[in-house]
Amino acid sequence: MLKIDNYHNLSIEEKQRQQEYINEVFGEVNFIQKRQWAHPDFVFAFKQEDDLFSFFNLIIREATFDNKKTKVAGVTNAVTPKHYRGKGYASQLLTQAQPIIFKQLKVDHALLLCTDELTDFYQHLGWYKVDSQVEFEQNHSIGHYQANTLLLSPQDPIYPKSINLNGLPW
Repeated sequence: MLKIDNYHNLSIEEKQRQQEYINEVFGEVNFIQKRQWAHPDFVFAFKQEDDLFSFFNLIIREATFDNKKTKVAGVTNAVTPKHYRGKGYASQLLTQAQPIIFKQLKVDHALLLCTDELTDFYQHLGWYKVDSQVEFEQNHSIGHYQANTLLLSPQDPIYPKSINLNGLPW
């Protein structure tokens, strides 16, 4: 049921379908509509044939934590279609993805830019909030993320004072 795809190899129809689900959840969030966003590298999904139960996109990037290069997995667009919500699919998907993210993709930390409404959900899965100043590229300048930044670490938590995404946000 867990399927991992290179985002660039998805069919146009699969990308459109995912975008429709993403728009249902995030389409009216003003912050999202006013920004440029990085394109995903991977899609992690619970699916069976054409049934898409839950998915999230992943961006692999070298970010900078307190002036130190750090390989991160940026989790973005975690969505469960309305008719599958409340069944634990997102929790299972994110939990099953952890060993793949850390052991196979060999990242140092996973990073998520998160709304207030979803912070508790991710914290129950082992993510922790950091009070870092987060910078990202935006329209040929530097933007700052003001909401919740969550990290997931394979070992002990870290609490960087500054995080530079070294590119567009996810």
